[in-house]
Amino acid sequence: MSMVVTITLSQSRRDILISSRNGFTYASNLFTLIVAITFILTVNSGIWTFRLLAYTLTFIGLFTSFMFIFFVPEIQLSKDAIIYDKAYKKANGEKAMLESAVPELEQNNTDKDEAKKSTTEEVKTWRYWLTDGAFYVHAAVYTLARMAVNVTMTLTPFYLIHVLGFEGEEGRPTPPQIVTVPLVSYSFSMVFSLLFYRRLLNKFGNRMIPLLIGVIITCCSSLPFLFLRPSISWLVYIAASFQGIGLAILLNIATSLISDVIGDDDNSSAFVYGAYSLCDKFFSGALLVIIGNTVIEDKSWLIWLSSGLPIIAALGTYLFAFMGQHFYSHKMRGVSVQK
Repeated sequence: MSMVVTITLSQSRRDILISSRNGFTYASNLFTLIVAITFILTVNSGIWTFRLLAYTLTFIGLFTSFMFIFFVPEIQLSKDAIIYDKAYKKANGEKAMLESAVPELEQNNTDKDEAKKSTTEEVKTWRYWLTDGAFYVHAAVYTLARMAVNVTMTLTPFYLIHVLGFEGEEGRPTPPQIVTVPLVSYSFSMVFSLLFYRRLLNKFGNRMIPLLIGVIITCCSSLPFLFLRPSISWLVYIAASFQGIGLAILLNIATSLISDVIGDDDNSSAFVYGAYSLCDKFFSGALLVIIGNTVIEDKSWLIWLSSGLPIIAALGTYLFAFMGQHFYSHKMRGVSVQK
């Protein structure tokens, strides 16, 4: 995620890259679920189903990681971003920032720190961020949005088994529904992120109205989990579809807000995104440990948690995002949506 901030200084392009990044994250989850359901339907052992899935995804993960390390020119892209931004500002009359001539693109090998001397924002250290209220408010925004996604997808298999009664069959110990329901949710999340999220931002020209729409969709699609029963279990696919769209909106906007907080100071992007990701892992992990050690197989608790936690997380995401816009808008880069 931190690369998004370094390879472009255009907020509009950052929004596109963030939604694309999240869209392809959903695509990777889809691929994982497709591989999983293939093993579920063809392997008679639950243990070997898990082992084969782990081996397959580990191999693919190592391969793609090496592809990223050796074939993605991150450093050069970061240098190009600064040069293109300077040229863009010069073309639009912002000559005060450009006392010196803009380097030609063939001179891109100039040291990155030298290029950044002409930027308008002061370089911020980790000490600065730890004393900035906007940092903590938007950490809550991202953590709650991630919690809505993580906890929902973790609880769904248990909800399907213990509440809706999906069970394995002879020769097929793992019920396929624990894969097909998340697969439907991720499919809608992926399609919306890649094809429709940008249009939503263009429609309103800000983040808060789309975020409110995401909250409404998430809440309305999570409420049915209170009332679903085995006799109408097929409705879970409809609820999961709309829930996937709502969660995609929450996560895309929460990630974009981090970019707004960082602004042009891409030196801080790795620290800020890393800190937010660490906060998300600790918070969601601690919550899941508590649930897993207490009520993970309790039908009543699963009903309330599967429905209530996404709603609470969605409302909390909007509340903290509103606080950030109200109290710290002067510190943020701001929305730059091109219609």
